[in-house]
Amino acid sequence: MGETEILVRAAKNAGLRHVVCSTLEDTRELLPVQDGRMPVLREKCNVPHFDVKGEGNELFRRPGCRLRS
Repeated sequence: MGETEILVRAAKNAGLRHVVCSTLEDTRELLPVQDGRMPVLREKCNVPHFDVKGEGNELFRRPGCRLRS
């Protein structure tokens, strides 16, 4: 389980409604891995430090998640 997932779970369990979390945009939404214009690392990331934080951002967007980052 990733750190952001632990944060989301702990915040939900504590009843928090707002969490300040620094994230970045997932570059794969703008430039898919299959595009070929950009090197791909580990067959899944264009810019790992952006893409991984972008994945964490999605945890706050899950259905039923009332937390906002």
